[in-house]
Amino acid sequence: MTNSDLIKYWFDTAEEDWDTAEGLLELNHYMSALFYVHIALEKYFKGLIVKDGKKTPFDHNLLGLAKMAKIDLDNDQLSHLTEINTFNIRARYDDFKRSFYNKANKKYTEEYFNYALEFRLWLKKQYQKK
Repeated sequence: MTNSDLIKYWFDTAEEDWDTAEGLLELNHYMSALFYVHIALEKYFKGLIVKDGKKTPFDHNLLGLAKMAKIDLDNDQLSHLTEINTFNIRARYDDFKRSFYNKANKKYTEEYFNYALEFRLWLKKQYQKK
């Protein structure tokens, strides 16, 4: 697989995961929608990292991936990504699932989904700059 193929893979699968997140949101499956938001953003970051000529890291931490991608985040982005980072763990492990399920109501989910939508577009612009 060439570097171009790998970049395309990360961005294509990120788009697929974003579509899944949108579908789950429409079905009111809030916790799962947020989980896929995290996965999609993770893959966009990995695409940016590969574009820089680096190997794909085995990491799910969005803040660490942003650092590896040499993406400077402002305080608002750091704050939101810190919370979005938790969607990976809270949706995956039983001891966190119940509390996250209760937290991921419609208002909370829409707030973070809409933020992630704008951040996703911003990440795509970063891709074009590199």
